[in-house]
Amino acid sequence: MDQNVKLNDLMFKALDHAIDSIASGGELVTFVMTENNLQRFVTSTLDESKERAEEYLIGLKGETLAALAYEGYLTLEGTKFNAVFTKAFDVNEEKGVLIAQRYEPKGFLKKFNIVGNPALIEHPSNPWK
Repeated sequence: MDQNVKLNDLMFKALDHAIDSIASGGELVTFVMTENNLQRFVTSTLDESKERAEEYLIGLKGETLAALAYEGYLTLEGTKFNAVFTKAFDVNEEKGVLIAQRYEPKGFLKKFNIVGNPALIEHPSNPWK
């Protein structure tokens, strides 16, 4: 299978896992997913969990693909949305892929709702390079 196809598969698998985690009204625990592992990062703040996940990602040995997923906010045209962000990296590429999926959280009389399609945000530098 082509490496880019494998990276996209992992990236969307991580995004789906993240969305499933919060669809029932729970909070997303930041995680790093590889082809063979899922590591969660429970800390007192989102920023700290992202920092720990990024440190873990940099130190991964023996992996060629990885995806980091976390919760945050995305502002589009002046409107702030809840979003799940997924960064995916291939050890052989200079840049990764960062996507975001907007959503409306579950509320008292409100169902969880996906807003639009996943959006390409940027191509971040690869932490393995």
